[in-house]
Amino acid sequence: AEAAPTSAATSAPAKDRARVLQFGSAGAWGVGIVLVTLAIVLPFAIAQLSRPAKGDYADLLAQQRKAESLVAAGDLARAREAYGDLFNNANAQRVDDPMVLERLAKAKADEKRIAGILAEQARRREQRVEVVIRPKVVATTAAAVAKEAAAKEPATGPAIVVAKGVESAPISAPATQPIVRSEAKPVMPATMPVVVMVPRAVTLPRPPTRHLKPEGEGITDQEIGEAIQRGANYLLNQFNNGRLVGDNMGRDPGLNALCVYALLQCGQAVADERLNGRAKGMKAMLDNLRNSKMEGYETYGRAIRAGALAVYNRAEDREALKADVQWLLNATRSGAYTYGEGNRTNPGLWYNSNSKYGWLGVWSGAEVGMEVPRGYWSQVQNHWYECQLDSGEWAYSRSGHGGGTLSMSVAGIASLFVTHDYLDAPQFGTVVGREPFSRPLARGLAWLEQGDNCLQLTSGWPGYNLYGIERVGLASGFKYLGTHDWYRELASRVVGAQGEDGSWSNRGAMRLRWQGSGREEMIETSYSLLFLTRGRHPILMNKLRFAGAWANRPRDVANLARFASRELERPLNWQVIPIEREWTDWMDSPILYLASHTAPKLSEGEIAKLRRFIDAGGILLTQADGGSESFNHFVLELSRKLLPNFEWTDLPLDHEIYSLNYRIEPRPKLRCISNGARILMLHSPADLAQYWQLRSEKTQRSAFELGVNLFIYAAGKADLRNRLSSTYLPAPQQEPSHHVRLGRLKYGGLWDPEPGAYGRFARWFAYQTGYELDLTTIAVAELDAGRFPVVHITGTAPWTPSEAEGAVMRRYVSEGGVLLIDACGGAWPFGQSISNGLLPRVFSDAKMSVVGSEHPLLAGNGDGMDNLARPQLRAYTEQKLGKSAGRIEMYSLGRGRIIYSSIDLTSGLLGTNTWSILGHRPGWAQSFVKNVLLWVGDGAVD
Repeated sequence: AEAAPTSAATSAPAKDRARVLQFGSAGAWGVGIVLVTLAIVLPFAIAQLSRPAKGDYADLLAQQRKAESLVAAGDLARAREAYGDLFNNANAQRVDDPMVLERLAKAKADEKRIAGILAEQARRREQRVEVVIRPKVVATTAAAVAKEAAAKEPATGPAIVVAKGVESAPISAPATQPIVRSEAKPVMPATMPVVVMVPRAVTLPRPPTRHLKPEGEGITDQEIGEAIQRGANYLLNQFNNGRLVGDNMGRDPGLNALCVYALLQCGQAVADERLNGRAKGMKAMLDNLRNSKMEGYETYGRAIRAGALAVYNRAEDREALKADVQWLLNATRSGAYTYGEGNRTNPGLWYNSNSKYGWLGVWSGAEVGMEVPRGYWSQVQNHWYECQLDSGEWAYSRSGHGGGTLSMSVAGIASLFVTHDYLDAPQFGTVVGREPFSRPLARGLAWLEQGDNCLQLTSGWPGYNLYGIERVGLASGFKYLGTHDWYRELASRVVGAQGEDGSWSNRGAMRLRWQGSGREEMIETSYSLLFLTRGRHPILMNKLRFAGAWANRPRDVANLARFASRELERPLNWQVIPIEREWTDWMDSPILYLASHTAPKLSEGEIAKLRRFIDAGGILLTQADGGSESFNHFVLELSRKLLPNFEWTDLPLDHEIYSLNYRIEPRPKLRCISNGARILMLHSPADLAQYWQLRSEKTQRSAFELGVNLFIYAAGKADLRNRLSSTYLPAPQQEPSHHVRLGRLKYGGLWDPEPGAYGRFARWFAYQTGYELDLTTIAVAELDAGRFPVVHITGTAPWTPSEAEGAVMRRYVSEGGVLLIDACGGAWPFGQSISNGLLPRVFSDAKMSVVGSEHPLLAGNGDGMDNLARPQLRAYTEQKLGKSAGRIEMYSLGRGRIIYSSIDLTSGLLGTNTWSILGHRPGWAQSFVKNVLLWVGDGAVD
């Protein structure tokens, strides 16, 4: 007021002037206090008012976009400064929005990578190394550089323009490959060159991929296969023209029989044409073995020869096999044996080591159709009943001198399993509620399952013990003897003890004859190979052992496996698995079999294990023993907990299970639950397993054929998985070097038909690349190309997005997102809704092309990518659709892509070979999805 112009002051009324003058003199101190207060408070108030409210982070997101723009322009130094400003501002705010925190984490990772790039560039400058990407050398002046750059369209790679006066050498290299050129003595120009980076969309480089190895899994099937092959090579080298080399032939035909038998079993476990029974060398061995004269240790020799001749059961061997079986029947002493027929003056003399081999030889003949009196099996059973010790063990001889031993105890247990098949099995064919094992057999198994009894290979010949344990393991089906996975644990020890030449030996064993001849090594090698080969075979079915009547039909699956092995000409084993074990232990077979006549009492944790098994690609097979309605009701209630979103239906009479390998007539009624791609649960309300238990192969052959069809449906017609070849992959223990983000679209329908597929794929992806796959389930409204560069959509049922959802999806793609779509299982309803609905309705103007073998997605020319130029379809797909099916289509819209497969990718991520899937082979499907993720991560350049 005091500084107002004089004209303004004189125009004011006199009383107003007086009031102003009075205020100015009397209130000077008050005004000062007010001004000082405002000076202190006002800046703080303005700052608080200008600070964004909680949840308003537009300034941070704008700063992030600015930093990303600088990266895109190639100005990494300024980009790093911009990221620094972003983090400083973020620290000054209380950020609690998950999306913003997620984007800040991504920004931090980008800033870290930029820092690494700048550091590398600085290092190279210090070493006088110039890195040129897609060089374009132009002789010009500095003034012309900016003009030329402004006139250019953004290039596919940064063009480096060097000013006139700079010496340069002609460079020839692929456009996508960097060239590193070292200059020992650089020529300095008179004026510094002007370098112009032509702007382009830049994707920050990802770190190199690396393969990781699973830890803590113990011995692998591959290692076992390699050990078998080395051992087989060693034994083959001991033969010349079908005869053992040296003085052994003619003197010890039992050793010859043992070696030939081991080689025949190797031929059933590894792919080596030399070991095929029809191969020239093996035929010569079998011919020589058939014609050899047995002398000394005749019980051993004839029993093992009978086992060898029965493997292929050739017509020319039948008479010799029959003679051996008859000799063994004549030589028995009330079900027991000595080393030969001699010493008839002491009929009470026997040795259980001989007794085990005696019945094994007879059993080999019986299994290929030779008649064996029922009374013989009664004698064998009574012998082992009578000589069992109170502890449940067996000793070497009648005197019991030395007490029970592992080798004799497993001999007794295996003997009682075999006699059960010929004597007791019919009693379990129609009744329910009986104990599955006789009292002596149960006592023997109880002893073997105690502590570490099954692992105590303490006798002079470990291979001999191994052979006996393998016999018990396969006869009982038990995967675990007590707490021990007997095959995995012992196989690890066996493989570790193999010599460099492929042999096994026991230096502590007593020398028998021909010291230094290699006899000891051949014996140990043969027994070790018998253990590894016979235990390695694929598992037909896992039978669930739980508290209650889990084994009304104790030999049902054993007899089915025997039938399937003969019919498929491929040895198959079976297993009993405890429900207490983790579901991952059940994954060495595609079928889990649960049968009873009463409702098992399963805990929530046990039900969760069953669910995980199904999610991982397995089939739960259930059967009502005796046609029990109580068990039928239990299965219905169980399914509501396992698969609440699915309903039971009758298995269609034209389903593959009824005709896959055998045409089943009449077709029994089966109930099933399917996800539209494969069967998840299959239930028989009638008692089919009674026919397996009774071995009614002639009168009820269709029941056995149905079991084989079911196995082929679950396992596929591809190479069968061996015992330790589980599809389960444990989580890697190593820290990931990079994170890759994948969204999975959840819509109003069956959006996740295979819940276990991506969990397993994420682990496989980590082992293949060293990267961690971050999986997020998102709704259509959450589609964001910045957060989720790749989103996968799958299903088996029709799906039609709304107009609003279609608009969001269209925007997502146009802004640079990639939609990966497949029809799970090759399901036609979902595929039609995509190809005839979503694509033409929402993406009508998208440019469609077929992904050819030269495209990076299939050529696999990026780091960590696989060459997929040759499509690999499942056998079922080729049979139904032809070898040219399964092309991958790509739709381009704006900056984004849609990658569409009308046949299955999703089921392939489970690693299973279920027969009815129309799709790519699992290995190819996994590699393709991996290629998609890495290709997008590299900028999705076509």
